[in-house]
Amino acid sequence: MLSLVLSLGHNSSAILIEDGEVKIGYEEERLSGVKSDSHFPLMAIEKIGEYYNLKDVGTVTATHWDTYGKIDNMAPKYWDRYELTLLCPNAVMWSHDDSFTHHDAHMLSANAYSGLKGWTIVSDGFGNFNEVLSIYNEGTLVHRAFGYDKSMGLLYQYATAFLGMKMNQDEYKLLGYEAHISDLTSDQIAILDKHAISMSKMYAKNLLSRDVKPKFDALCNITALPALRSKLAAKFANITRELKLESVDDRRIAMAYLVQSVVESTLVSIVKYYDMKTVTLSGGVFYNVKLNNAILNVVDTISVCPLCGDQGAGLGVYEHFHGDLVFPKDLAIGRRDLSGFTYRTMWDKLEVYSDVDKAIDFISASLEEDKIVNVVRGNMEFGPRALGNTTTLFIPTSENVDYVNALNGRNTIMPCAPITVNIKQFVDHDKVVNSLEHMIITLDYKYNPLKSMRGAAHKYPFVNRFSGRPQLIGESHWLFPVINKFETLVNTCFNKHGSPILFSEDQIMETFEYQLERDVDNRMVTVVITD
Repeated sequence: MLSLVLSLGHNSSAILIEDGEVKIGYEEERLSGVKSDSHFPLMAIEKIGEYYNLKDVGTVTATHWDTYGKIDNMAPKYWDRYELTLLCPNAVMWSHDDSFTHHDAHMLSANAYSGLKGWTIVSDGFGNFNEVLSIYNEGTLVHRAFGYDKSMGLLYQYATAFLGMKMNQDEYKLLGYEAHISDLTSDQIAILDKHAISMSKMYAKNLLSRDVKPKFDALCNITALPALRSKLAAKFANITRELKLESVDDRRIAMAYLVQSVVESTLVSIVKYYDMKTVTLSGGVFYNVKLNNAILNVVDTISVCPLCGDQGAGLGVYEHFHGDLVFPKDLAIGRRDLSGFTYRTMWDKLEVYSDVDKAIDFISASLEEDKIVNVVRGNMEFGPRALGNTTTLFIPTSENVDYVNALNGRNTIMPCAPITVNIKQFVDHDKVVNSLEHMIITLDYKYNPLKSMRGAAHKYPFVNRFSGRPQLIGESHWLFPVINKFETLVNTCFNKHGSPILFSEDQIMETFEYQLERDVDNRMVTVVITD
């Protein structure tokens, strides 16, 4: 039977499953070109309909964040039952209710991915009933905390907004700013540490409290969110004044350090409180790869769902009702046809190949010349990571990172990640289950990597410790011959700043031409493989 899986709200998406096997899926942003598009995923559904007969869909399972758990309460921007009925007229609709929440869906999706027995933590902005943290053991709910004021996700989100960046898009930039904390004075850092300790104790105490608010407390009203945002902004502003910070960058460094310290300390203390040895993580908070490393350091085994945002929770709704989900290990499920791609340019910077072996030879030769190589092949990645099919590869030097950021109009604060065949260069890699393939957790290097891989290594402040967010690839990956030749390269998304990972020919050409104008040193090439 065919089943359509929908994620409604932030970064909406649609996935088609046949008898437990994921066949195809798209995030709405990839088709609309609007980063983190939250509209009802009509374009994604219609794209799936180009490959499968939607009239054969038997069930539609949807995750959403309506604060009373009722999908039809969602605003028309997010939910269009009429259009869905027209497209899937024979489908039965299943979603959340009082006994099955958004967090439960996250848990089921993550456990299907990891296959681990043990603890599962779900932490995000908030779920259907104002839940902000859910803890499970062997799939059974052990503890749940309610209340926007306790939310790790909202703390991070509103800090991002306070710093003048885009919520639900730029949170990852805070990790880049946090790494520069040593730019501040020792007295300023001491003040930040004092506030971080106080806030962490408060959050941990409140999250672990058994005196939780009722599901339908007034705080469940989403209109309470602006009050929390104002409260946190006032706190951040007071701390900024106490530190006597004037520049935008210094304020961003200080608040990023503060919030990251609070989130890490709070969630690590919860892991220790329950004495978790084996843990699976899901929910948008765990897109914070440095947080995941902090938890790695206090457990024996860890797995982080690569779709820990809401686009993964929809799979958990499917699992709840069907029970046969096979989580896709290969996240390249955005089917696309590049066979008609025939663009050529007079600059010879756009190469189109139908023979993958010849393309691999060209990519390798270009990298040996220290070129920046954009690569597009096969299906598009689902989720936030470019995993090799819509990616930019280059030698891991800091100069190349700066050049690629300039090509894409990105802030130089943004981190880059290694793609490698050698996971043994990292500490504790054997404690990680599955997640090494998906760039969802940082690991510490065993040695100082700055001489050879400065562009794929990030130094912890104050200590001689370096980390990277690796994508491990095996011999079955089509890029293996390239990566194996160099052992480690940098892999980043092939997209300009503010745009989603590329999907269509028009998007590829638009980005190519955008980069072409900025390729001042004539170092960029783009390879499209149409096999």
